[in-house]
Amino acid sequence: MRTKITIETGAIEINPNYFLVECPLCKKSIHSKKQKLHQHGSDGNIDNRIEHRKGHCTKHNTYFIIHITDDTIRV
Repeated sequence: MRTKITIETGAIEINPNYFLVECPLCKKSIHSKKQKLHQHGSDGNIDNRIEHRKGHCTKHNTYFIIHITDDTIRV
């Protein structure tokens, strides 16, 4: 079993359907240096808060603590 990696980060942007988080472990492709964005449902809530979510990483067992703050872009 893979070791669980806990990542605490801020959401990049949010709308009533989802929010986006930049993953420090996943790249957009094997040829890219850019980080991949993970998308999680926001359930219609665009307020500031802290969310806890399992990561979408395919090679790592990740758990995200995501801060939605005044710095998060509302779309």
